[in-house]
Amino acid sequence: MSERLNWGLIGGGEGSQIGFAHRIGAELDGKFKFAAGALDVDPQRSREYGKRLGLAEDRAYGNWKEMLDAESSRDDRIDLVTVATPNANRRGKAAGQCSELRLQRLSPGKADACCSSAG
Repeated sequence: MSERLNWGLIGGGEGSQIGFAHRIGAELDGKFKFAAGALDVDPQRSREYGKRLGLAEDRAYGNWKEMLDAESSRDDRIDLVTVATPNANRRGKAAGQCSELRLQRLSPGKADACCSSAG
């Protein structure tokens, strides 16, 4: 593989063990680049933490919808997304998050990927 895939993370904010595990795991084989994130339910904390983790200011997003909207128009858009929100947040109203991610095509002509445990 000559080019790293641009990877986005939803959830996994500051203090989250699962966010840390996903970020470290994604870097181990050198095939993924942590390129964008919507990391916290609070938009300001999300942006600030993303920047502290090394995301470019314009790729540290306040929420996942903002991330998808912005990334879909970038030439270097994310190739896949991990949803690392707490399992309890994946029920009810928030349960459609990953389904909506699958429906919104980030890259026309490319396969979409959405990784999340079934909580």
